[in-house]
Amino acid sequence: MAAKLRVKHTSFANYENILQKHILPALGNKCFSVLQTHDIDQFVLQK
Repeated sequence: MAAKLRVKHTSFANYENILQKHILPALGNKCFSVLQTHDIDQFVLQK
């Protein structure tokens, strides 16, 4: 991943942890290309 080259190892690990534990489970199996504003708004409201 290109982002991994631009941030500290610990920062990348934290971002990956947040993604795996919070964001991906909340958004389900939707591809990023089909996500809509409503989906993101609902995620933010739940958190």
